[in-house]
Amino acid sequence: MGGSAAVFGKVGIGTSSTVDTALEVLSCSLRKQGQILEHEGIRGTRSRQSERAAPGTYSISGQIVCQPCPEELASILTWSGFSVASTTYSLTETLTSRYVDVYTGPDKGLYGGVYVNRITLSSSENSPLTCTLDLVGQTETRSTSSFPAVTYTNSRPFMHHEVTGTFVSSSRAVKSVNVTIDNALIVAFNASQSANAIFPGNRNVAVSYTTPWTSAETDMYGQSVAGSAATIAYAYGGYSLSMAFAALQVPDSGPVISRIGSEIVGEFSGMARKSGSTAELIITLDSTP
Repeated sequence: MGGSAAVFGKVGIGTSSTVDTALEVLSCSLRKQGQILEHEGIRGTRSRQSERAAPGTYSISGQIVCQPCPEELASILTWSGFSVASTTYSLTETLTSRYVDVYTGPDKGLYGGVYVNRITLSSSENSPLTCTLDLVGQTETRSTSSFPAVTYTNSRPFMHHEVTGTFVSSSRAVKSVNVTIDNALIVAFNASQSANAIFPGNRNVAVSYTTPWTSAETDMYGQSVAGSAATIAYAYGGYSLSMAFAALQVPDSGPVISRIGSEIVGEFSGMARKSGSTAELIITLDSTP
């Protein structure tokens, strides 16, 4: 009997079709999705005529979910709309694409012109920092070629218990954090069956976090519309990750009582925006142990 080859699946990314960076993933749904369109005319029957059908456009899209080690995260950030100088990752106005090679056992799909539409970094109690990449690409090439020789990095990911959150000028005990950078990609086909132009729209940086609701957190209710600087940071060994937000603007949202015996928490959700000449988000990542 045949069995699943899922355990042998592999994902790699690179700036050329010979990918050079391995990525350990939890899941990968990046794929080609086509469609068949038909003429909706009236011809005296309820049957649909096969000869009237035609191929429509196809999309290359899907998600990669991973719990990246610092070295993997460095590669992901430069793909997601950041330029790097030493350990500082700054938001850019333009995006760069990558090739993504997805090996599925009997064959593989090589995807070209793949951009990051959204990247979400999140963690919660007793879990690693998880990265979700929403991807949009242009081409697929399926083959039975071997997966390129790549080396996996064996560093571990950051853990939630290593996080420090600073909001409204004070360090907070955070139960969960979620940062989403939405590049708002615009996909154009321009008389092409596949996307032949992908470019970024207005960027949104959304931040949400959950804290206990005690007298130490009540000052976070009724925040100024102007917002305030905030930081989410992780560190272990020689590795560190810091996300600094210039102005995190959080509208009021009061705590709730969910059920007996449960902790009352504060749930905060806002947008990070540029303040003067300071970018809405600056990341500092030391990916060298």
